[in-house]
Amino acid sequence: MNIQFVIDRIESGIAICEQLDTGEFREFKIALLPKGAKEGDVLNFDGTTLTLDDECTAARKARIQGMLDKIFNKR
Repeated sequence: MNIQFVIDRIESGIAICEQLDTGEFREFKIALLPKGAKEGDVLNFDGTTLTLDDECTAARKARIQGMLDKIFNKR
C-alpha cells in the first residue's frame, strides 16, 4: 500500500502532511522525512518509510504556477 502526502508545513519538529487522496492530515516527526524534504514536497508512504516523489512534486508545482499565471493574466 502506497499513500501520497504533501508536506503542508513543518513546525516544532513535526511535519504536518496532507494525504492527497482524502485531504486528511497526519503528523510525522521530521526525523522520518527524507533528507532535503521541504514544504510542498510530495512524499510516498509505504506504511513504514517516507520517500520523495520528485516527479509528482514538479507536476504539482507546475500546475499551481499555471493557475497563478491564469489568475494574474500572465502567460
